[in-house]
Amino acid sequence: MIKNYRSLISVSSLYAGLLLLSLILQTSPLRSSAGLGRLVFTDFSKGDRKFTVDVFDLDTNRRSSVPIERYQDIGIKSVVDERHIYIRLCLATDYPSACSAYVSEVVPPENLPRFENMKQIWRENYSSPIWSPDGSHIAFSLKVNSTYKENPAAFSRDIYVMAADGSYMFDLNPNDNALGVTWSPNSQQVAFGCYDNQKLCIANIDGTHLLKLNVPDGIRVNSPSWSPDGHQIVFSLAAKDSRSASLYLVNLDGSNMHQLTDAEAAFHKEATWSPDSSKIAFVSDTMTDQEIYVVNRDGTGLLDLSDGLNGSEFDSVWSPDSSKVAFFSYQKEAGDFLYIVDVNGGNSQKITDNSTYATFGTIAPEVFWIP
Repeated sequence: MIKNYRSLISVSSLYAGLLLLSLILQTSPLRSSAGLGRLVFTDFSKGDRKFTVDVFDLDTNRRSSVPIERYQDIGIKSVVDERHIYIRLCLATDYPSACSAYVSEVVPPENLPRFENMKQIWRENYSSPIWSPDGSHIAFSLKVNSTYKENPAAFSRDIYVMAADGSYMFDLNPNDNALGVTWSPNSQQVAFGCYDNQKLCIANIDGTHLLKLNVPDGIRVNSPSWSPDGHQIVFSLAAKDSRSASLYLVNLDGSNMHQLTDAEAAFHKEATWSPDSSKIAFVSDTMTDQEIYVVNRDGTGLLDLSDGLNGSEFDSVWSPDSSKVAFFSYQKEAGDFLYIVDVNGGNSQKITDNSTYATFGTIAPEVFWIP
């Protein structure tokens, strides 16, 4: 009987110990890998305009800067941890403030060789490079014919796909003047706006099976974005009077193309999907102000996430669990500040207190959300 009683005490003590351990783990600052994760963002100090790469741990509310190394002559590299490296390359130029193209990502260390190769194969007239999700190809636009200043009527750009090692390259839409590209999640297709024909184009990476989808009565397809689940594409469509642009959704076979948002007198653009494909964040630009909105995939639940910040907001990114959105807010002379907010509009949090635009070149703040 005494033995059983002591066993009961032992079991109770063990249970209490496990409960205490559980509470410690729940409140420990080491929870970041299982919590909200971290924001990696570029920053310019207000005083000396020094460029830094910062990390903000959303579980501990701690901000730190990671050392910057020069990379490939023109570019920077910052090691966040053993699994994440921030890299930014200035391509096809001898002057860091006048790049023909930038490429910036947070990547694992084993992906660095593809950036080294990219630096070697890039050319002056390539622009807007976007890596395929699996890192095997690069989609980009290439100037053909004249520059706009030389001859606006003849100016055009084509969308190309290049193997990551530069071994081959395909023009996906010869002489059709396209711009803006998005990758399918499986890295086998790209979608882009075919401007001359005012269509949404989808093609395989080898140029085959080019599908040109007719759009409603608009003038230009902008910034298409492929859903993470691979089923739909959202894009911005400018109205004929050029005074607004609304968001549209379409299935991959061209079916069920429909208007998602009514822009009225604004330009709805830069749509980004939540990782779970349930919602879409976008910028609503009225020419005098910009706000970050979120809307459900079915068009319901439209909400202004940046309402009341008294600034112009841009560059929205989703948390890995689709529960929050981060974005920059330009507040005139005060500079650019980084915020996060719940998708229901609650718990708005100001992350930075001194972010500003650079005064030179085309460098602007960037933000990435990592686990």
